[in-house]
Amino acid sequence: MRRISHPGIPAADRIQYVAGHAEKFEFMLEPGFSILESIRRGLAAHGYEDAVLDLEGGSFCPFVYVIPSLSSTPEHAVWYSDIHRPVGETTLERATVTFGVRDGEAFLHCHALWEEADGKKLAGHVIPHDAMVSSPIRAQAWGMTGMRFQVDKDTETNFSLFQPRAHEVALADNVPAQVTEKRFYAMRLRPNQDFCGALEDFCDEHSIQTAVIRGGVGSVIGALFEDGHVVTPIATELLVRDGHVSRDASGQAVAHIDVVLVDYEAGLADGVLVRGKNPVLVTVELLLEKTS
Repeated sequence: MRRISHPGIPAADRIQYVAGHAEKFEFMLEPGFSILESIRRGLAAHGYEDAVLDLEGGSFCPFVYVIPSLSSTPEHAVWYSDIHRPVGETTLERATVTFGVRDGEAFLHCHALWEEADGKKLAGHVIPHDAMVSSPIRAQAWGMTGMRFQVDKDTETNFSLFQPRAHEVALADNVPAQVTEKRFYAMRLRPNQDFCGALEDFCDEHSIQTAVIRGGVGSVIGALFEDGHVVTPIATELLVRDGHVSRDASGQAVAHIDVVLVDYEAGLADGVLVRGKNPVLVTVELLLEKTS
């Protein structure tokens, strides 16, 4: 399996996680605000500060993004491209979002697939404060209780990254019992472990028979898809379109993860990842829901 050398010492815990509860709800991102502020307002209206989201439809103008890049210094294994600002309105096809906090303020990590005004289709990393919602975007959110994603320094990769943290809040006496049921896991996968395999091992270790991925933002070292397509450029950014862990006839955990990704040469690819062949590049953030 492919590997990449990061500047720091690998941490012992390869999967970071916190268990908690999540509530699913929907809202529309309001035009006239940045993607960050529009999501913050939507979550606040439902009483949440922390969530993962799937976005679909609508548009941005202006739209601001980067794609992955190779690093020109030894301080990081990979980096980001220059900032891109396409002319005109950019139509969103879909996106996944991790929404949490950075330095005590609301922040997000969003990977998206879109079409620019000239018909160019691309994917990448949306700049939170600068991409402005220009027409309503549909959001499906899982608001989190008892856990959150918080940006902290990661010494292994030398990036500041979203990492799961416990975040207890006072609950009213009349809160339904299911709110205290911890069947969700805010999770971050560290580099150089297979995306599918990490989730399969986690489910085995926690006696989870079946589970579904909610959200899903991250990167893998190139990619190998079930249809045989291979992405050779090592630096990618991905969003999860669909993901779940089930059991085969023998009881073995089997992860099915369908992604869209962009590489540092601006190549697009999509499909189901081959199990055991797609190691994490820098990070993968997701919310895992126990369904069994």
